[in-house]
Amino acid sequence: MIEASTVSIVHDDARLAGRDAADELVDVMGGRPDFVLLFASAKYEGRAVLDGLRGRLGGGVRIAGCSSFAEIDGKGGLTESVTAMGFRLGSALRVATLLDVSRDGDDRGLGRRLGERAQALDPSLILVFYDSLRCNGPHVLRGLQDALGATFPMVGGGAGDLGEFVRAYQIADGEVITGGASIAVFSGPIRIATAARSGWIPVGGEHRITAVEKGNVLLTIDDRPALELYQEYLGPRAAAVASLAVEFPLAVVGGLEGTCRPAEGEIAVLRAVAGIDVQRKALLLGGDLPEGTLVRMTTGTRDEVIRAAEEATAQALRSLPNPSCALLFDCMARKLVLGTRYRDELKEPMARLGSIPKIGFYTHGELSPVDGVCMCHNETFTLALLEG
Repeated sequence: MIEASTVSIVHDDARLAGRDAADELVDVMGGRPDFVLLFASAKYEGRAVLDGLRGRLGGGVRIAGCSSFAEIDGKGGLTESVTAMGFRLGSALRVATLLDVSRDGDDRGLGRRLGERAQALDPSLILVFYDSLRCNGPHVLRGLQDALGATFPMVGGGAGDLGEFVRAYQIADGEVITGGASIAVFSGPIRIATAARSGWIPVGGEHRITAVEKGNVLLTIDDRPALELYQEYLGPRAAAVASLAVEFPLAVVGGLEGTCRPAEGEIAVLRAVAGIDVQRKALLLGGDLPEGTLVRMTTGTRDEVIRAAEEATAQALRSLPNPSCALLFDCMARKLVLGTRYRDELKEPMARLGSIPKIGFYTHGELSPVDGVCMCHNETFTLALLEG
């Protein structure tokens, strides 16, 4: 049976923050955990945090995690912390951690290598943390699915920094890397319930992606310059497109490779507009969109974004009413859009989840199943409930 506890530490010294997190975990759990899930603010040097943690826990404790834009603990969202969840797994459940770096830009190969190594461990669930600043998240995911199958349960998100988009790091046991992915592989009996909701609403008609470069540089929609059509949708606000884009992601409504088309009016996955290329009249997306994909524009209010997190939590709890713990992966863009109200988004989920241990971070891309197939999302609130 899973036993878990979460601690959060804010300290000016990264090594001491890691050490204090380890001390608190040992104190609240009455001994060393078997596994630690670790999310550390990118303000901290990852090597120092890990050295402080392992210096107290010893080398026998498995550790996986990454740098974060902001963190989530049992009380809600917080910033510039070291947040850790310790697990005791019992005799039937095991966890292993794996790490690898992307080679020659082959992110799908990175995912495939990790998936093949994980497959040998008889996995039942995998937590994935990839470098969102140097790796293509959807490609890493597809590589994992090449090895494990499209319906294998995976959750997690993209490691990031504090918004400079310069350097993120990934952690597994005693190693800290950039440009790769770390995974935690659970083996044995474990139940999981997941949900993903955004709160954005599709508006207008369907449009087809007709030209894409490098997977995420959207050149044309309906054979028109993508930026031109997007600005047309924004109307009087078009002049401020660079600052407004994060508030108006594209909704994939026609399904993606390996997935089913969603019901009418529903969103399968969002793609954030992360930037614009004025010269080429192109949109720079937060994830891949293959040519031929059907999309719609979206709109949404802060209240609708907040309500989506409540709906996702309620959905997951209907599937697994008595979880042992909750993992939350929330997009950094949602925090930016919500501004001073970002803590409001987590109030109702925290209340619904009650006293169970909770941990998460604000991601640069979220991994969560939709209709049984894991997908890489943008601007979406996702959570996973575990029972074992």
